[in-house]
Parts: sequence; structure tokens; C-alpha cells
Amino acid sequence: MTAQLLVYLSFFIFLLVPQPESQVLQVGFEECTAGVASGRATADRRPLLWKTRDAGATNNEVIWNTSGTYPFVSVISAGDPSSSWMGVNDQGFAIINTLSTDLAAGRTGLHNGLFMAYALQEAATVEEFEKLLQETNESGRMTNTNYGVIDATGAAAFFETAGHEYWRFDAEDTEKGYILRTNFAVNGDRSRGDPPGSMDRYLQTEQLLIDFYRTDGIDFKEIIKTQVRSFGNGEGDLIRLPFNESIQGHEVGYFPNNSSINRNSSVSFAVIQGVYFDEDPRLSTMW
Repeated sequence: MTAQLLVYLSFFIFLLVPQPESQVLQVGFEECTAGVASGRATADRRPLLWKTRDAGATNNEVIWNTSGTYPFVSVISAGDPSSSWMGVNDQGFAIINTLSTDLAAGRTGLHNGLFMAYALQEAATVEEFEKLLQETNESGRMTNTNYGVIDATGAAAFFETAGHEYWRFDAEDTEKGYILRTNFAVNGDRSRGDPPGSMDRYLQTEQLLIDFYRTDGIDFKEIIKTQVRSFGNGEGDLIRLPFNESIQGHEVGYFPNNSSINRNSSVSFAVIQGVYFDEDPRLSTMW
């Protein structure tokens, strides 16, 4: 075994084409759905981090990056290794993000993906990641995002991150031990309306996770099998398949997927499984 992480890469290709039992009308948006769970909420007591990436960059790839202090595995837009959109380094520090359209980005500094790559290069823990945010608060960042992070100490948190300030939310401090995010922030600007955008997907992912939580804990296999493949409507309700009804005036069996976690703009997905506090951080696994 080399110094590289144990990385298991599983690729799921969703062909949203007409099927006999249920059909999906392609409607495109660029948004993401993500979550972080402390060991208290997971089936094996290891922290978890996950993200469905919705983006205009339809070609994604996974790379091994050795350009900084710590080497790391990262999902990138194909051909652009300078940014990361989810990844984990050999210290067990992992990071994902969702765009938060209601946070104010700065005018200078690194943008969302560049800052994630920088963090994977230079941060070994969640505490070190927070120091990077503190150090760049004054100079500024072109960030308007929710950063989800875990590390080999068991820390699991979301950082709502604007251009010159941030807010930390630790999963361990919540009632259920996990935190979910789509494309709004608790500390975001609500002048654009209430409820915030992407609330539909937030409600859907909450429905899925509460079922896992109430049984035997959140398991990465359940997230892969269920969350990334789920469909929902604009009211935040899950759509069960096969679908043999009519919705929004469409023909029986057809429904728009613009409000779904699994949508036509979904381009990649990963679950990052952390380690116990006394395990080798290189055993951190990206599925």
C-alpha cells in the first residue's frame, strides 16, 4: 500500500430517457445537494460527507493531486485541476460544497472551487480549515457557499462562507448528529423571498435521512442507493417509482425533475467516509 488513500470509485450513470413505467421531463438547473454526519448519526460511527453535484460542466473526472503540502483525491471539472468540487487528502481532511446564492461573495481572492483545492492542499483538520477562513476574512474570498468538512479526529461541520465572514455549524451539536444543505444559508439574505430557493430538495433529503437515522443509522450504501437516485416535486415530496400518475398537466407517467435531487443537471456524486479517531487517516474512503 502506497501513501495514497484507499479510494473506491463507483460510477453511476443515470440515463433519464423515456421508460415504460415512468418518464422524466428534462428541465435543467445548476445546483447541489449535500450533507455531513458525525459518527453519532452513522451506522458504523465514522463521519460521512456526501454531495450530488449539479453543474454546467458535464464532464467530470477524479484525479490524484500532489501540488500542495498534502496529496489528495478530488472530483474536478474535466481538464481543470486547479479547482476541487469534492475531495479528501491523505490526512483524512475532506471537503464538499454547495453554492449559496444568498451569501455575498467578495471581489478578490479564491472562488468556491479554488478555495476547496487550497484547503485540501494545506489543511489537515477542520480546525486548520477554519484558520484558513480566519486568515482570509480580511483580504476576502470570492466565496458564497456552504462548505461541508470532516477529518480524522471525527469532526464534522458545515461552514456557511461569504466573502469576508463565515458561520460554523457542528453536526455533533445538533439533535440528530447530521446537517443538510442545498443552495441557501441560515445566515443568508432573505430579501429575495421566503422560502429560499432549493427548499424543495432540502425537504426531500431530510425525508430520506430521517428514515436512515431512525433505523440503524446513516450508512454510505443507503445514501448511494437512495439519495442520489431519488426524485421529488416542487413541494419537497418524494416521488416513488414506478410513477403511474399525472402531475402538472403532463401525460401519465411523466414528471418534471427540476425539483429532484437526481436531475438532468446532476454530473457527479461522491460519499466520503471518514475514520475512527485511532485509525490511519489514509483509510478515509471516497465512494
